[in-house]
Amino acid sequence: MEPPQTIISAPVHTAVWLSLAAGTPGSEILDLTDDLVVAPDGTVYVGYWALRGGGGGVARSDDGGRTFIVLPGIAGQAVKALALAPSDPETVIAGTLAGVFRSQNGGRSWRRISAQDHPELRNVPFPEEPLERIRVVMRELLTGPATSQGLAPVVPYQAQLEAVFIDSDGNAFVALTAPPDPLQGSSTELLLAYGVVDSILLNCPTINAVQILFGGREVPTLTGHLDFSKPLVLNKRFIAAS
Repeated sequence: MEPPQTIISAPVHTAVWLSLAAGTPGSEILDLTDDLVVAPDGTVYVGYWALRGGGGGVARSDDGGRTFIVLPGIAGQAVKALALAPSDPETVIAGTLAGVFRSQNGGRSWRRISAQDHPELRNVPFPEEPLERIRVVMRELLTGPATSQGLAPVVPYQAQLEAVFIDSDGNAFVALTAPPDPLQGSSTELLLAYGVVDSILLNCPTINAVQILFGGREVPTLTGHLDFSKPLVLNKRFIAAS
């Protein structure tokens, strides 16, 4: 006979207890949660990773968190972050130690959307506080690619992050050191702008728009093709299709 479905009962951001529906006495702490998201209809998703050995996964609750089922399509992955698409709560993104996975049907099936064993996959802290999260995003962008195989940095000079602040309207302001020499070309300007803006907005859902400052001041433009004098919103035109 097939074993019963594994059920999870879990406090948020603590240990996950796994027990069999057959009624095995007691529960054993086997996994740790790292993220939890709630869809508009009340569906709860928990990302977790194994306390002993490898693995982890995503668990889903359809009864307000009283019981959970482990989603088979991503079982075995150490899940460190979860996100729901604002435009479609059935679309779930899971960040794991092995890459990024997407489900477009509420977790019933998953597809890897990052290259397997890609050298640019990095395990970094992901603070809850928006200012700290922006600093982490900018640090990784300014570090540049880990390999030079056909990849170029978003910011095409050795820039430093001078300051980050957020206004009362939810706009983030990121101050970079100014380029030592004038930048050239519309593509350079656009990729710098939206590489920074899109990276922050996609990782910081409480931020509405981003303005980039250079040398501690507003600049009207860098190469004459884009207005830098006001905050910019998300532009998915510059995000590669997966």
